[in-house]
Amino acid sequence: MKVMMSGYFGKFETPPQSARGMTLVELILSITILVILVTLAVPSMTEIVQNNRGDTQINDLQSSLNYARSEAIKRNASVSLCHTHDGETCHLGKNWKPGLIVFEDQNLNGTIDEGDTVLRLYRGLSGGNKLKFSANKIVYSSNGFATTGTFTLCDTRGATHSRGLIIGSGGLATAAVDGDSNGIPEDHLDVNLSCS
Repeated sequence: MKVMMSGYFGKFETPPQSARGMTLVELILSITILVILVTLAVPSMTEIVQNNRGDTQINDLQSSLNYARSEAIKRNASVSLCHTHDGETCHLGKNWKPGLIVFEDQNLNGTIDEGDTVLRLYRGLSGGNKLKFSANKIVYSSNGFATTGTFTLCDTRGATHSRGLIIGSGGLATAAVDGDSNGIPEDHLDVNLSCS
């Protein structure tokens, strides 16, 4: 049915209205294309999420190390970092995933004793990532010097996607780099980071 209308711009016709949906074949084809696109996008999205999570976690760690060093200098006292499972005490071992504590360490023993002041508590890593350090603790002296070593952050993809922070004797934390171009960054001893 044609409808004639008149208005300011003169007479015009509206096209006939036809209500038509999708056929079953068109619907199946559309769903198939959608499934293919989603299948192609999911692995790359997973990698983007893992990369962003790793970058955020290593940056947060570097911030906590910088904080501990600056507090040691500002307070003219030793400040230590240790890993913790309960948020209150230091634990032995090289697995730092559960969390870490920054505290003023009056007797330089790397554990929280009576009289030591807890400055910050950092909760553990999310997303199944692992964090290890080459020692049980880090002690920053009042001049900012520190225990040397390397933090290694790994996700499920292994060493080729690992990240590292190297703490030099001067106390500064710098990113580990791949100096020999084999796809794996090296630690403070020029050894490839390991996720095992």
